[in-house]
Amino acid sequence: MLGSSNAYSQFAAIAAIGRVTNGVPSVLPKLHEMVHGTNARCAAAAAMTLWLWQGPPGESVGVLTNMLTRKESKGIAAGYLGGMSHDALEAVPALLAASQQDIGAWVDRYDRAQCALAAIRIAGTNQIAVNELEAALAFQKNSWVRGAVARDLAQLGPEAVVFIPALRRNLDDKDLEARHSASDALARIESQNRAAR
Repeated sequence: MLGSSNAYSQFAAIAAIGRVTNGVPSVLPKLHEMVHGTNARCAAAAAMTLWLWQGPPGESVGVLTNMLTRKESKGIAAGYLGGMSHDALEAVPALLAASQQDIGAWVDRYDRAQCALAAIRIAGTNQIAVNELEAALAFQKNSWVRGAVARDLAQLGPEAVVFIPALRRNLDDKDLEARHSASDALARIESQNRAAR
């Protein structure tokens, strides 16, 4: 599948191989080639896989950070950077900048939220990221964004406590799915908060 002419098959193969093994030496040349290829999604997945296989974090962080300005890869690059935790600390300024920029993607508001979430996962809560995520929860043009961001916040851990007031406002959302997502997120965040005390 790595050699497929179908970009989605290549992406799926790269992402899967990074999750199921700690390294396949024969695949490394292909991953390094893909990191510098023209398919942004494949390049992002290859950069993450190389990092998972204990490659130098700086190389993967650099590739993923550069993708934050491309509409086809902004969200996925942000998600991968957030997964790298402290190894991606140098990417936080770029993530915060990207969280405030519309670049023409069909789900730009969600991609911006992904950048803000990644910044929090890497470096903790900061006001820029909080503002962007609260704006996404209040984004009236797309109820899917409101619901998806609520679901993401439910996975954030202790840092999500600051979003309880915004999520409570979404309990009155006109969209059933967005209300349900906010309710589920609140239940999970409040339960984790009680358990942490």
